[in-house]
Amino acid sequence: MRVIEFLRFMGNTKGLRGRGLRQAVEAAAERLDLTGVMMMPTGKLSRGFRQRVSIAQALLGDPKVLVLDEPTSGLDPHQVIAVRDLIGSLGGRHTVLLASHVLPEIEKIATRVMILLDGALLTADALKHAAASVTLRLRAAGPEAEVRSALDAVAGVRDIAAAQGGGGEASGVEPAVYLIEAERRPALAPDIVAALVSRGIAVSEFTEAAPDLERIFLGLTRRPAKAAA
Repeated sequence: MRVIEFLRFMGNTKGLRGRGLRQAVEAAAERLDLTGVMMMPTGKLSRGFRQRVSIAQALLGDPKVLVLDEPTSGLDPHQVIAVRDLIGSLGGRHTVLLASHVLPEIEKIATRVMILLDGALLTADALKHAAASVTLRLRAAGPEAEVRSALDAVAGVRDIAAAQGGGGEASGVEPAVYLIEAERRPALAPDIVAALVSRGIAVSEFTEAAPDLERIFLGLTRRPAKAAA
C-alpha cells in the first residue's frame, strides 16, 4: 500500500469514516512529517520513515495511551535521534508506554522507569532509586584494602567498586578510582573525606556521578526476583 492508503485503511479499522478519517490522516501525516511521502509505497521508505508511519497509524483516533515496543530498534543514529525526539513530543498529549532493552535510550526519554524480570515487577519507578541514592567518583592514593575499610565504616555506603580505566592501580602507589554507591544524606561527602584522611589516604578527586540507570538495573536484577518484588 501507499502511505495514504495504509493510513486510511488503519483509520477504517478504528471506526473513522468520511471527513473525520480525512482530517485524522492529514493531522497524523503533518505531525509525523509524512506529507512528502504520502503517495509512496510504504515498502520503498527508509526504516526510519516506516517507524514514523507506524506511529502515525497508532495516533489515528487520538488514543489516550500509546504502547511502543523497541521503536528505535535497527535505526541508524540520525533516525534514532529523530524517533526519540518524536516520542518525547508525544508525551504532552498521550501516555506513552515504551518497552526497550536499550537503557541509555530510556534514560533520555522516560519520566518514569519500570523494571521487569521474568514477569516480576522489580520496581515501579527506578528513577526514585536514583533520587534516593548517589554514586560518587573517588580518586584516592592508598592500599585498596585500606580505602575499602575506611569507606565501609561510613554510614550509608552500600557498595564500592574499583572503576575500570581509572588511570591508576588500587595498590596505593598511584591514585586509583572508585565508584561509591551510597544513601543520599547531607553529611555524606564530609564523612567520607574525613574517614579517608584520618587514615592517611590522599584524595585527589571526589565528585558526584550522574544517575546511572544501568547500575540500578543490575543491582535490582542481581537479587532474586521474588525478594525484590
